[in-house]
Amino acid sequence: MDSLAIDRFVLDVRYNTGGSSGLLGGLMKEVAARHAAGRIGSCFVITGRATFSSAALDALDFRQATGALVAGEPMGNKPNRFGQLNSFLLPNSGLKVWYSTKKFNRVPGDPPLLQPDLAAEQTWDDYLAGRDPVLERILTAK
Repeated sequence: MDSLAIDRFVLDVRYNTGGSSGLLGGLMKEVAARHAAGRIGSCFVITGRATFSSAALDALDFRQATGALVAGEPMGNKPNRFGQLNSFLLPNSGLKVWYSTKKFNRVPGDPPLLQPDLAAEQTWDDYLAGRDPVLERILTAK
């Protein structure tokens, strides 16, 4: 990231269904510092209906850290949500029960979804033609 000036930095999490929170923390910190110093121009994060859980939190954290615009489709879950799972076994049945241990509040209020700043949807015809209208929208954004 230091060898060339970067006009646009794009983080694509539209097909990321989650996993472990915080894995992108180091990358976000480095991009945010370079963006603040003027070495990186505009920042974008691409989301979609398959963006869930930790990936949704990472998208919101990246937006907050860098001022990134959200592009694509709304995420698959609410921006404020419960997570950080833990589990236990029921003693008689042996069934595993999963439960949330933390509530993540990333945006004011409790909206049902986060509308992208740059809305764009990829259709089946776009996919078959090898077109990515979300990335095209980002590349033409001012």
